[in-house]
Amino acid sequence: MEQAIGGLAANGQTNIYAGLVAAENALLDVPARLKHIILLTDGWSNSGAYDELTTRLAEQGITLSVVAAGGGSAEYLAELARKGGGQYYPAATMSEVPQIFLKETVRAVGDYVIEEPFLAVPVTGGTGEGPASPILRGLNLATAPPLLGYNGTTPKAAARLALLTPRGDPLLATWQYGLGRSAAWTADLSGRWAKNWLTWADSARFSAQLVTWTLPRPGDEQLDLRVVVNSGQAIFDAAIGGAEGAASPARITAKLLTPDGESIETELVPSGANRYEAAVPLPAEGVYVAQVTAYAQGDDSQTPIASQTTGLVAPYSAEYGPLTADSTLLADLATATNGQALTDPAQAFAHNLAVGRQSYPIWPGLLLLAALLFPLDVALRRLRLGRREWEQARVWLRSRLLGARPAPAAPLEPATPSLQAFRQARERVQRPVAPAPPTVSSSPPSPPVVRPTQPAPPTSPPPASPTEGDTLARLREAKKRARH
Repeated sequence: MEQAIGGLAANGQTNIYAGLVAAENALLDVPARLKHIILLTDGWSNSGAYDELTTRLAEQGITLSVVAAGGGSAEYLAELARKGGGQYYPAATMSEVPQIFLKETVRAVGDYVIEEPFLAVPVTGGTGEGPASPILRGLNLATAPPLLGYNGTTPKAAARLALLTPRGDPLLATWQYGLGRSAAWTADLSGRWAKNWLTWADSARFSAQLVTWTLPRPGDEQLDLRVVVNSGQAIFDAAIGGAEGAASPARITAKLLTPDGESIETELVPSGANRYEAAVPLPAEGVYVAQVTAYAQGDDSQTPIASQTTGLVAPYSAEYGPLTADSTLLADLATATNGQALTDPAQAFAHNLAVGRQSYPIWPGLLLLAALLFPLDVALRRLRLGRREWEQARVWLRSRLLGARPAPAAPLEPATPSLQAFRQARERVQRPVAPAPPTVSSSPPSPPVVRPTQPAPPTSPPPASPTEGDTLARLREAKKRARH
């Protein structure tokens, strides 16, 4: 650090040129009517093309003033201010700089109070005939005396000029913002600048029309306006009348002032003979003020011919509205259901309600069920279905109901020894016994032995044919033997 400080040389040479070029570039794209540079310095710099710089500043409408702190380089700085179209201010001490800046600002801006005799110049309307503002209607401005001064102003883009000064400065300007109106008269109405104006024959009428124009106007009879709120929209329905054969207005506009102070403007479209309508979405709930204005046709389409102002309210959604109980409906429900209308919520937990009973006959259903099951019971008693038959019936029913292909029947389980013995016994009983074949012997037949003849026993009667009861008895005997 000591080496860096030791390398500094005290030879001055302030770089003024670079700072002025930077100020020039900063003001090039600024949309200001007045562009002015104030240079505050305590020295002079020889480097830089100052003559070319001041020439460029003059071409671009930029002026340059210099405030010199100290007495050095006063000659060069004064010459720079002269070429820049500004002033040179020497400041012996820094405490003088704020006052110098204020003085230079007032000088650069110009005198905002202009005192000189002049006549008001009216601004004509779009047709070139008549005044541009209704404030001047019926006034003979040709006989108006001169004014002695006014406040210098600059009109805004949305302002409408009605009177001008010979210099082109505004004397009377009007402005409408939303539903509000304002008017600016740059002279006075006292004895300083308007002492001759007050002696004019139309002076009182001018003042009255100026104030009346800014006040809210009552409804115009030739414009019938109806505004309703429906589904979050303001529906405008305007009907304009007039003398028979009168031309319809060129356009009808509606201005809606929101609760936040913003203005929404729309144009009504024709919906019938001398009827116009439009729908404007309402951005929020609250109170709105609406103004509908009809404008004339032709070149004077900015002149209103009728106007109406009204108010409307955008309510909250119905679901946010206060709800009250329907006591009549609740009492009817309690009566119809043998209940009670309770006033104390704790009574809802009291166990004092009568038990309700109601009987329903069930015999029709049971009779129908018995009628359906009777044929099935008869079938089961008459038919002897084994396991195989039941399995086949189940497969067939499944294929009919589900549409599935019948699967191959599963093999039956092997019969138990008892069941197999029962089946064999049943077959023996039902199968007739065949006579045994004669046996053939290889030895020679022995001679017959003669035995004494004995009387034959009495022949027994032939066995009776087996009955169903005997068959069942033999089956039961066979089943018992199979068990043992």
